[in-house]
Amino acid sequence: QAVSVMIDESRLVRDTILGHLRGPLLTQAPGQVAGAFTADLPGRKGAVTMPAPLPQPRYALWGTAFGGTGNSDADGNAASLNRRSGGALLGADVMLYDAPGSSLKVGVAGGYSQSRFDLDARLSSGRLESGHAALYAGARFGSLRFDAGAAYSWSESDIRRQVAIRGFGDLLRLQRPGSVMQGFAELGYGFAFSGFALEPFAQLALIRVSTDAGTERGGAAALRVLSSEQTLGFTTLGLRAEAQIGAMPLFARAMLGWRHGFGELTPQARTAFLAGTTPATVFAARIDREALVAEAGLDWRISQATALGLTYSAAIGERSRDHALKGRVEMRF
Repeated sequence: QAVSVMIDESRLVRDTILGHLRGPLLTQAPGQVAGAFTADLPGRKGAVTMPAPLPQPRYALWGTAFGGTGNSDADGNAASLNRRSGGALLGADVMLYDAPGSSLKVGVAGGYSQSRFDLDARLSSGRLESGHAALYAGARFGSLRFDAGAAYSWSESDIRRQVAIRGFGDLLRLQRPGSVMQGFAELGYGFAFSGFALEPFAQLALIRVSTDAGTERGGAAALRVLSSEQTLGFTTLGLRAEAQIGAMPLFARAMLGWRHGFGELTPQARTAFLAGTTPATVFAARIDREALVAEAGLDWRISQATALGLTYSAAIGERSRDHALKGRVEMRF
């Protein structure tokens, strides 16, 4: 089940980076400047007003702290799973190109997260600690937005389980490393109105999970767990909306979409008793192929250079439910 938790952590990392790249749907209107010409007659009254585009800060520093909880139902084979995650990402980016109607920026991010999970029906529990590193880029072409990134996470899982069968008892512990590589991209097109904006979007994520071999420490029921790899992906289609609340620099955001999973959606592992028996394959609960995703949040844009945000997100599938809360601070200069 540690693989399922690694996949869930990858979603938190991916959504955090894309959320930063996405930025606001509503932008500050350009200012105006009064101008005059040397050829004007001395008696001309008033000056000509012309648009004065606001220069965009070139550099940005940002940080996001996130916490999430989720559970997966049993499927007749695998037991139900409860998980809790928390962590933070820090990032920095630079605007490489900025012209009226188009821009390009690139950045790096890194962070740490920890998850705890329980399988009560199997008398098992575990902890997953992960470090994350990512590269990302965002491009704008008028109302069209294209954001993409790649992230690598290295993890260490610590799983403890208890065996109790007809008078026989054993306490076992398994520690083994693993990693997640993922690439993701999102395409959106914004429609801005007076104090209100909409953006339909499409997102693609490809994920590869690798776990090293490991051996349980304990008694006669100890297992050898072989190394494994799993490749899967998700596509998401949805609609985002943003509105300004009154005259304050406070903005409400919302998103509703549908996520489709493909590839190897059932985590599995090859195990064998230390005595040398033939390995057997065990399966965890299947990751939902279809899920409803939703998001709601508030942004307080203190100035053009500083913003604070709070976001709640959820993913609801046939057998699993995931919830996350994220707080964000961003500074540009």
